[in-house]
Amino acid sequence: MADDVRTKATIVAALKHQITSLQTLVDDLEHSTTPDLREIRHLPDLLQERREQLSLSPVETAELAGLSPNTYRALERADGNPRLETLESVGRVLNFKLWIEMV
Repeated sequence: MADDVRTKATIVAALKHQITSLQTLVDDLEHSTTPDLREIRHLPDLLQERREQLSLSPVETAELAGLSPNTYRALERADGNPRLETLESVGRVLNFKLWIEMV
């Protein structure tokens, strides 16, 4: 029985150490100034995710960005070829910036 207690105590100690390490990683990431870069193909999901986090409808988002609701909905559906100015105006509303990387 003593072996079971030692084994449980060892497992608990190891798990607590892992939890502490993970919490440190979370804290580091949350306070990092490194941008969260994503590929343009993820833009529709990002737009919808950010809009929902802010409890905005597509119409409200469009109005705040100075766009028609149809134009904004097209962005979330990945329809068309939006101008950079359009993406920048939506970014101001949904709190993201565009980065262009030339490779």
